[in-house]
Amino acid sequence: MKNIKGIFKKDIDKVFKFPRSLFSTLILPGLIIFIIYFIIGQVAASSIKKIQEHESRVCLIDVPDSFLEAAETAQEIQDFGKVIFSEEALDKLEELKEEVRKGNLEAVVVFDKGFDEKISENLKPNVMIYYDNTSNNSNAAFGKIQTILEIQKDNFLREKEIDPYLFSYAGDPVFASEKIGGMILAMILPVLILSFILSSALGIGTDAVAGEKERGTLAKLLLLPIPRNHIIIGKILSTTFLTILSALSSFIGIMASLPFLKTIFAGNEGEIIDVISYGASDVLLLLLVLLLLAALASSLLLLASTIAKTIKEASALAMPIFIGVMILPMVTMFSEKTDANPALYLIPFYNFILIIRDLLLFNLSTLNYLLTVGSAAATISVLVFILIRLFKSERILYTQ
Repeated sequence: MKNIKGIFKKDIDKVFKFPRSLFSTLILPGLIIFIIYFIIGQVAASSIKKIQEHESRVCLIDVPDSFLEAAETAQEIQDFGKVIFSEEALDKLEELKEEVRKGNLEAVVVFDKGFDEKISENLKPNVMIYYDNTSNNSNAAFGKIQTILEIQKDNFLREKEIDPYLFSYAGDPVFASEKIGGMILAMILPVLILSFILSSALGIGTDAVAGEKERGTLAKLLLLPIPRNHIIIGKILSTTFLTILSALSSFIGIMASLPFLKTIFAGNEGEIIDVISYGASDVLLLLLVLLLLAALASSLLLLASTIAKTIKEASALAMPIFIGVMILPMVTMFSEKTDANPALYLIPFYNFILIIRDLLLFNLSTLNYLLTVGSAAATISVLVFILIRLFKSERILYTQ
């Protein structure tokens, strides 16, 4: 029993007597979970608030007076939101539907001509609502229109003692076929790409220097007549090369799987939507992004490996970086906007998520792409400079 107690105390002391181990073992897991869900909650709440505050732009065709009266009543409902109505002729319907697809309108509502008169004659008029079900704002507008139509039934039909279910309404989603596929891919791929590349860089980078320190081979390497600058540059290149190979593997897997995703997306009446329409230039631009991301991830994790004395310590230092970067896709997950501020494309890692999203949504800006590439190149250069400086420090390189 005494021996068991001694072993137990020895292993427990490894954690409680070292602040870094105590933090990484007991505090960091709970802190990371709190931060993840805090960010998700804040981003989701912000997105919902923006949708509620957005002024829905709705075009009406052959609108009856009863609907306009119901709309005035609906505006008095708390949290109903703002709706801006305009009126057009029926012959403009196709143009208006295209405006909905482009996001310039949230919805188009088409009433049967002589709607109120048909109601009075106990006929059954119809209402058709055209909206983009891939857009949060358009979906919100569709909900507002439904609310107004229900008020119209209560105010107009029941007052005339007419069956409130006399007329019906239906929604007809309109969207660009590549948009829905691109949106789904933009939600999935950034997370997958980041996780594959970072997990690969984590395994390779933490062992590159800290592993050699732990095994005692780094001290022997430093005794060789080789400039230390050459040693660290060689390690940067080898780590980056192996991570790039992993990135290329991920890239090939992504490209090979895209054709099979066609069967996932179905349009109206069950037809398959051809969402995979990326050109050779899109593929090459995405490949360059993956290569730069691999180089940045390997350089950053190699920095953690150089500072640490053991692989375990390097992993503990690298894990917050890994978790922090993996949180970033959640910031864009609830957003459908692709016209982000160009300054955001200067933020390392976050800019890669934005540019991958832009590529997948066919909304790539040359300026934003150049900002991303330039920012990545500058960040990698700074990390390489820091690594070279660290390799000149005896205190950093020797574990004792």
